[in-house]
Amino acid sequence: MSAIERVNDLVRLITSSCKLSTSEALPIAASLVRNGLDQKEKIAEKTVEELQVICPTVLPIRVTALHKACKRKRSTVASRGSRSGDSRASKRGIGQALFKDPEDVRTDDSSTCLPIAPDNSKETDSGLEASMPVITINRAPVMILFAYVVCAHVYPEYGSSSHLSLASGAASAASQRKGASLGIPGMTSTPEETSKQWEGFRTRRVLGSIEVPVIKRGDKEDGYWAVDTKRSENEDGQFKWIHPLSVRNYLVRAFGGELILGQVHRAVEQVAMSWEDKDNLEELFTRGWSWYVGCRPEVSSSREGWGQKGTLSCSKILQFRRSTE
Repeated sequence: MSAIERVNDLVRLITSSCKLSTSEALPIAASLVRNGLDQKEKIAEKTVEELQVICPTVLPIRVTALHKACKRKRSTVASRGSRSGDSRASKRGIGQALFKDPEDVRTDDSSTCLPIAPDNSKETDSGLEASMPVITINRAPVMILFAYVVCAHVYPEYGSSSHLSLASGAASAASQRKGASLGIPGMTSTPEETSKQWEGFRTRRVLGSIEVPVIKRGDKEDGYWAVDTKRSENEDGQFKWIHPLSVRNYLVRAFGGELILGQVHRAVEQVAMSWEDKDNLEELFTRGWSWYVGCRPEVSSSREGWGQKGTLSCSKILQFRRSTE
């Protein structure tokens, strides 16, 4: 396993156990790797006090949570999750759904974090941009990635599984509007129609002005999954949700692998970090949309452009970083 893969595995673990954003988890993961703690088993062998020395900027309660997560056996987690799913069966109200599928119950944030390349911000702009790819891709996965990064900064407490599901929900909503404007049958044409269709559901703002209907994660306490508006209700009358693992797999395929996805993710993350304002995080919704529009692949604006691929340049993404001058 490469150093990048080891860091990414640790980032997934840290974000889920310590409830930190990806940008906050990265330096912690890097510090652990530098000290030879590149696996859960090695971290578990250390005491909480020793880990606190290695990660001095992390709150003690989060260091303790990380230590417990590393010591926890997988079999125990799986059996507990399965029992939890069976015991929480209750009648669904509006905006709620039961997690009957054991795979849904067992899904956690450590398995859904997106890969991200190491931070090369100390490089010169020319060196940094030269090391990042130019790829051919359609717009939907690009929008999902931008929405994922924005959600990670605005809703860090939700965890990556929620960020992925919400981001995919936003891309689906945008697709519905675009499809309707092109005259494609079955597409919802206005935000008002969408709002009426999902009246009674909780919603969360994700990117630009896009809000998506959400379902509280019945087996979790850290966020929401987006309702799958394309699939509506299943045969039991329960609303389906957008599963984050499916979204993650889709992104890996669309970007041509975890390495390239990690590089593009790093570019978008650097832009978001340069604009992050702890006093007004919601500005990132608007800014995130403008970043996406400014660098999304160029395709025909007519019906022929539906699903068409274009060029995405990481150097163009990086141009949206806030100037430090």
